[in-house]
Amino acid sequence: YFDSCASLNERIKQLRLAKIVVHAAAVSDYTPIREPGKISSDQEALTIRLQRTPKILSSLREHFGNQSYLVGFKL
Repeated sequence: YFDSCASLNERIKQLRLAKIVVHAAAVSDYTPIREPGKISSDQEALTIRLQRTPKILSSLREHFGNQSYLVGFKL
């Protein structure tokens, strides 16, 4: 189970060996930046700030090495 790109990356990196890895190329391109405190409901408009998430697929070759076959795809 994972609930963010960071937790997915952590779960994958717990694996030591994989012969074949099939992975969606962009699980999430961006994630919201948390703002401290309560968001006021009196505002007419809100702006959500996003930050780019790390690319997991590109790090898998280094982690698993050349003995693994990697398949990446976009949904």
